[in-house]
Amino acid sequence: MHRHTICLALGLGAALASDGVQAGTEEAFMCRHGARERRVELQHADGADRLPCEVVYWRDLSRGGDGQPVWEAQNDFGFCIERTRDLVQRLEEGGWSCRKAAPGERSVPTIPALAPSGQEAMPEAERRRLDQALARDLQRLAELSSAKARFEVAGARLGDLDQDGDADAAVLLDYLSDGPASAQFLMAYQYDGETFRPAAKTYLGRLGAEARVSGIERIDEGVIEVVLQVRQQGDQECCPSGRHRQAYVLQDGNLVELRPGS
Repeated sequence: MHRHTICLALGLGAALASDGVQAGTEEAFMCRHGARERRVELQHADGADRLPCEVVYWRDLSRGGDGQPVWEAQNDFGFCIERTRDLVQRLEEGGWSCRKAAPGERSVPTIPALAPSGQEAMPEAERRRLDQALARDLQRLAELSSAKARFEVAGARLGDLDQDGDADAAVLLDYLSDGPASAQFLMAYQYDGETFRPAAKTYLGRLGAEARVSGIERIDEGVIEVVLQVRQQGDQECCPSGRHRQAYVLQDGNLVELRPGS
């Protein structure tokens, strides 16, 4: 799919009118904080409705490489406009100085969407060890939970969380209850050379809310990236079409969310 980028003059004293976008422009925002540079682009398909669209973010331009899609929409272009506004404004509030980038300035390709994967895509030995650890811990959680509630594994991914060279794991858990308490949790497991041991857990949100995590997309340099399904205007309750990515790192025994402006 051919993509173009469009400028959103956000926090810089100008506003974007969605009906005034000229297809084929390559505009974006460059944000600087001291010697550090970041980039924000809104990208869209080459069609009259400019859908689907996505907001792409480069956290550190000095490292080169691909940008990271942080928001996506299938049927609401205004959703991408608002999310880009939020991201640039958050950077500026965090002390970054943002400006409109010249066409082609530091233009880099967009990272492609990764195919979802989980325990079934893991090497057999690692999968078996993680299955054993999950069976152990889910049993413990079941003993502490209500008789009418249960935990289910909704996704898993291997990756080095503590930069020690060993493949650790991130696990997405659904807590299912007959009442309104159903929720999602992200768990970090560290591999000690023999087995996976739980290192941290964080609450992600209530199931059935406006946004829910659909899976763990990857672990890259210690960063766990999860994908949320976000309800947009016009979506049925069953079928949210927006996508948002959130990132977490393991720090001092806790899973900490990485904010775009941090």
